[in-house]
Amino acid sequence: MKSFNNSENINSKNDINNFTWINPEKFEELISSNEYTIIDIRNPEELEATWYIKWSLNIVYYYPWFLDEIKKLDRNKKYLIYCNSWNRTTHTLEIMKYLWFKEAYHLSWWIISWLENNKSVTYCNVSNIC
Repeated sequence: MKSFNNSENINSKNDINNFTWINPEKFEELISSNEYTIIDIRNPEELEATWYIKWSLNIVYYYPWFLDEIKKLDRNKKYLIYCNSWNRTTHTLEIMKYLWFKEAYHLSWWIISWLENNKSVTYCNVSNIC
């Protein structure tokens, strides 16, 4: 898959400012607005071992059908993305930008920053799969 820099494939329909990292405070603010769909791109083992942000949609980055699932999303809606790795979220933003999604952000410093800022999470376990 092609990599994109910050200056290519940008026009008024798809602004680079709508595809960037945001801090936990801004992430939480956008969640509270109820205007965004939250996407957790971690795999089931990561989810089961840790926690997730309530109401998150899980689209597993490493599954072969990941791109197909992203393509099924409404491109006119707004998205918030998080995982354990900035690499996966950054790549997902690039894909969404390339596919002309309206707006998507990812959590800076991924899950660690969310926990360090004492943000709300739901814990998972074997009997309560996320």
